[in-house]
Amino acid sequence: MRCTVERVESLDGSGTMRVSGDVDLAETGKLRHTVTTALTDPQLSELIVDLSAVTFLDCAGIGALLHGRRVAEANAKRYEVVGARDSVRRVLELTGVLPDLGYKPLDAMRRLVACASHDASLSRPGKRPRVPP
Repeated sequence: MRCTVERVESLDGSGTMRVSGDVDLAETGKLRHTVTTALTDPQLSELIVDLSAVTFLDCAGIGALLHGRRVAEANAKRYEVVGARDSVRRVLELTGVLPDLGYKPLDAMRRLVACASHDASLSRPGKRPRVPP
């Protein structure tokens, strides 16, 4: 299965990159280029790379993800990899790169987004939290 990379940006300067398929030597150029382009965009302050749909990841793919970390640091941007599943997560664990990638399981990221959305709704003027009866 070929690798696809979809970049999604929000209005607050954060962006998400959804990667799917096989991330191998033949496909890493696309990932590396898209990550570099996103992280050198002055409008973007953070990039979250979602690997939940990646079915295969080899050392070249790991290299592309680590390249993203280096580009993020060089440009003072926040960079996280989330959602790796099954064998992809296992490869990242065995190689010891999860801490270097700022890795978080996708479930944890969803909880963080839900909390942030809730907090943002509370800070809007005229909005009050609903209190159950």
